[in-house]
Amino acid sequence: MRPRGTVISSDQNPLVVAVRRWQTDARHRREIDWVWIENPKVIAEVARSASCTLDTLWVTEGMRLPSWAQPIRCVEVSARLMQSLLGIRSEPAMAAMVKKPVWPDDLLRKANTVLVLDGLQHPQNIGAVVRNAHAFGVDAVVALSGCADTAHPEALRASSGSYFHVPVWSGDAVLDLLDPQLPWVAASTQASDKVTTFSWPECCVVVMGSEGRGIQNPAVLRRITHTLRIPTDPTIDSLNVAVSSGIVLYERFIKTRG
Repeated sequence: MRPRGTVISSDQNPLVVAVRRWQTDARHRREIDWVWIENPKVIAEVARSASCTLDTLWVTEGMRLPSWAQPIRCVEVSARLMQSLLGIRSEPAMAAMVKKPVWPDDLLRKANTVLVLDGLQHPQNIGAVVRNAHAFGVDAVVALSGCADTAHPEALRASSGSYFHVPVWSGDAVLDLLDPQLPWVAASTQASDKVTTFSWPECCVVVMGSEGRGIQNPAVLRRITHTLRIPTDPTIDSLNVAVSSGIVLYERFIKTRG
């Protein structure tokens, strides 16, 4: 731990090197136990949460620490270096190394509403969809093989803290953990039934595919029991998955919770 008043300004500092590697190396991100958060509001929420661990707080040189940060390990960095790490010009700024949430598989086994993502390759979409899941009462999210990294910097920014509230699993193997009695509802532009008139079951698996290819995973396709479409202007082929998932999950939410 660096004492308050000792300022990191070198790109060669081991902590800075570690953050740079996290930002650029997907394999490394999967192997280590922390993520890099840049949203001050999210950092404050994590610091106050009993279920998350804020490992190291990074602040711009001379920045006054908020009261919640007093007991937390803190490092000061130069304004130039902070701007370089965050890719922004505004100052003062803060960031944090936060321990990844670890979700027991039993949560997935007992989940009543699960969102399964197939082929989503843009991290921003992953993050936005996780935020939608948080907003509309989804118990768990599964990002199948072929999806973007759920802990990618852009995914974490887009999730706006929801990454720490909604359990997220990656890979195809976890599908076998889901309750086999749950119906599977998929969004499809080719479906005849509308998402707005569907009688939503209180418990289900909702499947969203990529905007370009739709749902491709064979293990998912054979489980689907219902397909629904979002009514749109006929000149529109499809919606961005961040938008369409919000519509589908909202419809399920208001129909099952009133």
